[in-house]
Amino acid sequence: MRLRKLHKICFAAACLSLAGSSAVRAQDAGQDLAKNWPNKPVKIIVNYGAGGSNDNTVRPYSERLSKVFGQQFVIEHRGGASGAIGLEGAMKSPPDGYTFVSTPSLSLMIVPHLRQTAYHPINDFKPVSMLTTATVVFAVPPSMPVTTLQDAIAHIKQNPGKIGWGTAGIGSLSHIILEVLNRELDIKILHVPYRGAGESVQDFLAGVIQIHSDPNTLPHVAAGKAKLLAVIDKQRHIDYPDVPM
Repeated sequence: MRLRKLHKICFAAACLSLAGSSAVRAQDAGQDLAKNWPNKPVKIIVNYGAGGSNDNTVRPYSERLSKVFGQQFVIEHRGGASGAIGLEGAMKSPPDGYTFVSTPSLSLMIVPHLRQTAYHPINDFKPVSMLTTATVVFAVPPSMPVTTLQDAIAHIKQNPGKIGWGTAGIGSLSHIILEVLNRELDIKILHVPYRGAGESVQDFLAGVIQIHSDPNTLPHVAAGKAKLLAVIDKQRHIDYPDVPM
């Protein structure tokens, strides 16, 4: 079935793009810093807007690191251009060990192939740690008259260009999946790009857009404000074992 093939394509994209990671400017990453590091606040640039998966992932780390080291690990949001703006800002920061950037790996692995960026994904950064992996979801409003992904595809075919999918921007994982769906199933989903998933989920809940795929949708599924039709992951979601992959 074509949907099974589509799932494999989307899952491959998810594996490439969703691993959240932390990186530091490359020049001093391999050098020993002073033994009393940190002796001033440390900045963590989050290259998407507040309220999205990237923000929700790194915030507990920043709070814990602040307690452990006795210095503030301060989050600074620099969203836009599918994470490129934040990475460019991090690249221009002094390479002194006091600026980190938290980014989904797609901003390093995919975006430089879609547009010219001021940063080099390998030469300008040193990876520090992988923070998390995340589940891609396919969620719609409870009011949409569908109960399965197949129903949703049929509904989209009946309303070409009228069903909006909110993404974290051009070149984001959600955008890539959207374009794969449009091409493989010969449908027309309207792409509605935002600066981050924190903004797009608010419009999703308000009914401005009808499809959302960021993991930050899941709390709203639990609250009955969104309907989960599918997940794209290695296994079924532990909280939604009956939702197909």
